[in-house]
Amino acid sequence: ARFRLGNRRRGFFFGYFSQHERVLEVGLGCLALLFVAFQFGRVALVGMVQKQRPGPLAGVLMGAVSGFTSTIAHAGAPPVVIYLLPQQLPRRVFVGTTVVFFAALNVLKLPPYWGLGLFHADIFKTMLLLAPLAYAGVKLGVFLNQRFSDVWFNRVVYGMLLATAVQLITGRGISTDGQQKGDQSMSISIQLPSDAEQRLDFLVAQTGRTKDGCLREIIERGLEDMEDYYLAAEVLQRVRNGEEQIYSTAEAKKALGLDD
Repeated sequence: ARFRLGNRRRGFFFGYFSQHERVLEVGLGCLALLFVAFQFGRVALVGMVQKQRPGPLAGVLMGAVSGFTSTIAHAGAPPVVIYLLPQQLPRRVFVGTTVVFFAALNVLKLPPYWGLGLFHADIFKTMLLLAPLAYAGVKLGVFLNQRFSDVWFNRVVYGMLLATAVQLITGRGISTDGQQKGDQSMSISIQLPSDAEQRLDFLVAQTGRTKDGCLREIIERGLEDMEDYYLAAEVLQRVRNGEEQIYSTAEAKKALGLDD
């Protein structure tokens, strides 16, 4: 019973934030903003940012937060940067650490993403189109890394963390479907009966579309039918309660000028 209760709590935790990404984004943005403000405050008071080495527990905690926020809201960088920046690592070590961490994190995401049906033909086409840009970005990063000093590297990272914090709080980023994230599109989590899930999987396999796209179209089409049904049922109930005026056929024709 205790194990089932723990699973329910974890399920509620993940389900809540998967449906309320903005809560997670704003919280993460505030954390990053407070961190930058704290570090700048220390500079103003002490004259420099003191080098610190957070303990292993802090590393585990920030790594777990990064994995969670990266999976739910694709915002895993701030916790890692908050953990690494106070250590004032050489810029190559800093970059190498983030590359290894996020490479491992993204590999861990592959099985659940595959199970959710997020991989389809369009995804692989997009990957092929963006691969040259990714290579160019890596080469540009190496070029800049070789020409920055450690001091200026840290300053740039602080600036990027501040910009990320503001973006997370304001919600002004661009989502993958081309819409402003500030549009407050809702993410939902539902449980389907096994037969409905099998039919959905078959539809995805036959059409090459994502589960997300199929479910969105089903909901959009179904909403109109449900609205028509429930609005009609509401009017019928008002008629039965004597709250609506009723016209006979003759009265309706006369009112519309069709009684000739």
